[in-house]
Amino acid sequence: MAVDEKTVGRLKASKDEWRRGTKDRGRECGTKWATDFATAPELDRLARVADPDIETGLACTVASYARTFFQTIRPGEATDAEVDRFWEPWLLDPDDFSDDFVIGFAEAAVAVWDEVEDKL
Repeated sequence: MAVDEKTVGRLKASKDEWRRGTKDRGRECGTKWATDFATAPELDRLARVADPDIETGLACTVASYARTFFQTIRPGEATDAEVDRFWEPWLLDPDDFSDDFVIGFAEAAVAVWDEVEDKL
């Protein structure tokens, strides 16, 4: 069976749209977390890891992205249950839990920190 370029193009476009949407949902959740729940030390630690690039700072698989994010904001050993408890309220759709979601979440949180850091 040969798949034509039209099919490949259509599926690529739908994948790109899904990834953008997932990252956007991550940004929305990251903004909410940063403005309503995060502490200044958590945001400061995250911003230091994110400099110069959040994807490089958290670079790894999605499960590791989630764990690395958590251990960045709350240093020390973390159990899987602690990591899961942190992420659980932000995942309205389990399909959103991807590297794009975590990166969007982190980018938004760092953006909030960048806005407020000099005012503290």
